[in-house]
Amino acid sequence: MTFMTFVNCDLFNAYACRSSERCFYEMNLFGNPTFLWAVGGSIIGQLAVIYFPPLQEVFQTESLSFTDLLYIILLSSTVLMLDTLRKKFFSSVFGDVVLPGTRSNKGYSARHHKKKEDSEQDFSKSGLGGST
Repeated sequence: MTFMTFVNCDLFNAYACRSSERCFYEMNLFGNPTFLWAVGGSIIGQLAVIYFPPLQEVFQTESLSFTDLLYIILLSSTVLMLDTLRKKFFSSVFGDVVLPGTRSNKGYSARHHKKKEDSEQDFSKSGLGGST
């Protein structure tokens, strides 16, 4: 059960992460066919590990009842609910938006570029960089 729960949490989280602003119920479920194939493959793999005897032996798993599967889906789908709470009520605290004055890749690149220019000037001032 633990294996299935963790993998399902990952699958639900992957679905929730398709958008940094929209909740899971606001997104088109069939909008990304490649994602659907990946999730479908993961589910088939999970079921094979749980119900296919040779894989049960390798992974040391046991068959799960329908009730167990419902419990796993209910428990792991809480990721969707928590992500919805984050996006609706705590987006300013836990959001993916870069605020002005905070570190971002663009700011890092600009600072990195500035440091590079400074080091080139220092090199040319030392007389080692050619003509001054």
